[in-house]
Amino acid sequence: MLILIIKTFLIAQLILLIINSETKNTNASFMKIVSSVANQNSKTSTTKLSSIVSAVKLWCINFARLAGAYIFLSVFMLVSYTNSCFAAQNRQSPLRTFGDYMQIINPLFAAGLASQERGLGHFAIIYSQTFVIMHGTKLIAKSGKWQVSKRPHIENKKDRYEGLPSGHTASAFAAAAYVRTFSDEHKLFSIPLYITATVTGYSRVKAKEHTGLQVVAGAALAEIVTFVNSKLDWSNNYRATNFHFFPKGGAISFEYKF
Repeated sequence: MLILIIKTFLIAQLILLIINSETKNTNASFMKIVSSVANQNSKTSTTKLSSIVSAVKLWCINFARLAGAYIFLSVFMLVSYTNSCFAAQNRQSPLRTFGDYMQIINPLFAAGLASQERGLGHFAIIYSQTFVIMHGTKLIAKSGKWQVSKRPHIENKKDRYEGLPSGHTASAFAAAAYVRTFSDEHKLFSIPLYITATVTGYSRVKAKEHTGLQVVAGAALAEIVTFVNSKLDWSNNYRATNFHFFPKGGAISFEYKF
């Protein structure tokens, strides 16, 4: 399991390394075209239409790169899981398997994006807040045997009172909320993250691991923590430390922000 997570993170970084320089070039070209369209007051409508089409194409290329990278990671994780001995022994449903790994894939990919924008440390601080609050709430609920935190009853299992909030859902939504709120260049990439996070929440209810309320609580926790941090000075003034793995201006250069 640990090896699989490490491999996925390394693959995510490799993909982001490849697409990052291309994405920046695409964004620059996109803004140049948009600017030229705004200044084409004296040109014909045909010229304007052509420029708009070019801008849309560049935007689609940008989004397609990111979507392709995300789909590749998702397929990689699911295939790896299916072929593992752990999956064979537990024989979990495909939907539950999907949820188990989206709670990992979403944060890993959000962390990768953060390492190219605001900094990996920025994401880590906000994600860890969600993580700590979530587990702290579970611990208090379990010790107090809160009824709202009671997991759905499963035959031959004792009553479990650590269901509020859903950890899988909170983890997946924390990544989606972070990208939507803090990403400068890839904000629209939060759409597939939200979709997979929603499916993750549904998978927890379907597997009788959580109630609908517990899943909603997990999603709400992630959104609230992200929103609060977006209003705080430390977050808005965060300055990443840059690491250059290859010389700048060379054939290949990579800047990693922490």
